[in-house]
Amino acid sequence: MKSTHIKKTLLSAGLISVITIVACSSGNNKSEVNTSTEPKEVKEGESAALTFKDEKIGHIYSDYIALKDALVNSNEKDAGVAAGALQVSLNAGAQTKAADLAAKIASASSLKLQREPFNELSTEIEKVLKSAEITSGAVYKQYCPMANDNQGGYWLASEASIRNPYYGDEMMTCGSVKEEIN
Repeated sequence: MKSTHIKKTLLSAGLISVITIVACSSGNNKSEVNTSTEPKEVKEGESAALTFKDEKIGHIYSDYIALKDALVNSNEKDAGVAAGALQVSLNAGAQTKAADLAAKIASASSLKLQREPFNELSTEIEKVLKSAEITSGAVYKQYCPMANDNQGGYWLASEASIRNPYYGDEMMTCGSVKEEIN
């Protein structure tokens, strides 16, 4: 009886995993990330380079994207370095709460611990960007429903294609664009 219950539980868990992977496997695998704060010529089918009126905001966003990309690549060392740089940018921009979250990521001892405060950090960065003047381009607010133990998680990107910082290669394209900020 106990063996049958265990088999059913394992079968259910496996089925849920397969459904989850299939549900999150759609999307664009575009790997190019535009973090430039300098204008460039826009070709048909491309989005304009992201630029901000305030140079400090441009640095904050660029450092945030470096952190996001390190998490996408599941690179704990690069994520720590990028989070440290972001903390400096945020302090220069008087963004104390966000700087504290970046510091927490910079000092985290594992990739899992680095990813835990990333949703809250993304929310703080979103507030900064929404109060800033974007002179060209757009920021894409993206969401993965499975992040943070199925509580969901947001992040910001310079492109509409999904590159998931919560799972990296495990589920690179799991997520969707929820808002365009421009």
